[in-house]
Amino acid sequence: MTCVAGRELLVDEQHPSGVFGPWVRPISNHDEGALNWTERRLSDGKAPKPLDIVDLNLADNEGNALQPENWRIVLGDRWVDAGAVGIESIRNIEEKPDNLWWDEQAARSDQARPIFLQQLTDLSSLYIIKPEHFRIEIRAKVWDGKSKNRTHAIFDYRGRHYDLSLTDPLIGEKYYPNLSQMAEGYIDLESKSVFLCVSLTPPFNNLHYKVVATVFELAP
Repeated sequence: MTCVAGRELLVDEQHPSGVFGPWVRPISNHDEGALNWTERRLSDGKAPKPLDIVDLNLADNEGNALQPENWRIVLGDRWVDAGAVGIESIRNIEEKPDNLWWDEQAARSDQARPIFLQQLTDLSSLYIIKPEHFRIEIRAKVWDGKSKNRTHAIFDYRGRHYDLSLTDPLIGEKYYPNLSQMAEGYIDLESKSVFLCVSLTPPFNNLHYKVVATVFELAP
């Protein structure tokens, strides 16, 4: 199961190449909205990638106040590959929120309480931001007596320090293809111009979690 999201591309006579519109997160009616392979497969049989332009039909907005970008997909429709935008376009859609859902009463920087989020005005559960001092941390955690490596995005943003789960599979293929065999430590991307897609998850144990869904590496 996978979550997919992107910015709407609005095309008209004045903007034949398109201009970026609001965020859209296509969702299913199962697994908290996550999409299975069949639901997100393109007409050429491939999966959509970051920066792809995808033509798809949507049924209706879910009406979720804490994830207002959620739109239900049309069941059975196949998504169509309509090209791609260049990596430099990320600079044009950078967002600059004051903070990333910073909840002073949450125990960790990657958590936010539903009651806190409900009090925010113009809530968005997705942002493209430019972090400072970005690093990837490989960290071991023990479950049921077994140690398993996890990846975290460590960075600063507008004077606050964040430690969020990193779920980007493509950055994993590039920097830690053998994650289970790697030692704990940091991968420093300071030499890159990095942008992040940060997402707010559905509630789990009465908390919403913040994750870095995609890492975009641009030329400095």
